[in-house]
Amino acid sequence: MARYFFDVHDGAYFQRDDEGTALDGEKAAVQSASRSAAEIGPAGKREHLRRRHPGAG
Repeated sequence: MARYFFDVHDGAYFQRDDEGTALDGEKAAVQSASRSAAEIGPAGKREHLRRRHPGAG
């Protein structure tokens, strides 16, 4: 399995993914990124990051 890192930024805010996620390949990485982007959305981005990365935002 490869480890993929999903940093989140919008030009004003940046959160580095220091842990990464082990996934089976590029297709799984694209699916994971798509799910996360839909979950985060513009309005909920900072709250999502606080849940995943305490101390962020």
